Amino acid sequence: MNILRFTLLWVLSPFLLPAQTDFLKDPDIVWAVEVQQDWVVDGPSLKEEEQAGIYTLKRLCETPDDISSNAQTLSSLVSTAVAAGKISIFKDPECRNPTNWETVLGYTEVLTFDPDTYEDTIVKVWNDFDPDLLKMWRLRQVLAFHQKSNRWTTTVESIAPLIVIINAEGDSVDTKPIFWFKPFDKRQNLDSKQVVWAKRTLNKSVKTQLPFDTLKPIKQYKNFPGLLPIFESIALKHPEIPLHYGTGNQLIPLEDRDQLIVATDTGPVCFAPRDPDIGAFQVVSFNKLAQVQSLRLVQTWYWDNKRNQLSICLDAIAPLRHVLDEDGALRFMAPLYYQKVKN
Repeated sequence: MNILRFTLLWVLSPFLLPAQTDFLKDPDIVWAVEVQQDWVVDGPSLKEEEQAGIYTLKRLCETPDDISSNAQTLSSLVSTAVAAGKISIFKDPECRNPTNWETVLGYTEVLTFDPDTYEDTIVKVWNDFDPDLLKMWRLRQVLAFHQKSNRWTTTVESIAPLIVIINAEGDSVDTKPIFWFKPFDKRQNLDSKQVVWAKRTLNKSVKTQLPFDTLKPIKQYKNFPGLLPIFESIALKHPEIPLHYGTGNQLIPLEDRDQLIVATDTGPVCFAPRDPDIGAFQVVSFNKLAQVQSLRLVQTWYWDNKRNQLSICLDAIAPLRHVLDEDGALRFMAPLYYQKVKN
């Protein structure tokens, strides 16, 4: 099969241009940031996907008795829809300059001979395409905080399949988008037969993480107190907002919310050598909120095979603690709490 080498088609698209979206005019949105993440959503196994924070919710296959070889991937679903002209695709991440599947694929000129006319004719033959070439997706979206309801929303702007750029030595040196299209934000019904693929994502991998120091607001009111005061206020001053320990339904009791911000622990007491109580312990407290340095987004991706639509919806947001060791190196990251999104 003549597999297209996409590396000659596009120059690298610009990184994170300012969002030009009308919803940001909403005065209730007091803080908003545009984020870009590179996702691998179809892994070689369910175990490897879960290690990367990807959880399969639904994945139908063409032949139910052979899920290993027939289960569809997002790459194959999108490629089929684009090739059939069911999805509008663009050259740029703002989705302003249209392109088409033939332009993306490229073609080869083939010389043919017509035995009836004895004439040679040059025919354009579109290059074959292997969906397995698309290993990663570049997602652009806006995360916003709404002041009155103390809620978070995401608005998906565009997404692009990425291919790997290979140098002359055959090494992978970069990735590059081959086209862009606009997903939807509307939540889908997992029980619908139209939804044939659905996955839940937690941004655990390096290319999807959202440290505070990388977030550059595209909208921020002057009186916005900052992310940490917002997370503290939601935990301590808004009992009407349910908070959870994880992505399940385990609620954090109201009487335990204080412990989300300042926790207590026991530590050894240092005495003089002559003190008989060497080895005693005392209760110490530490500020867990001060350890928060990044955000976790929980989102569900749906593919509607009848409408040929990809939807990406926010399920929950969590402030992430960065717990360090004695030398200041990162030991692990842990959610302070999960705030689910009402739909």
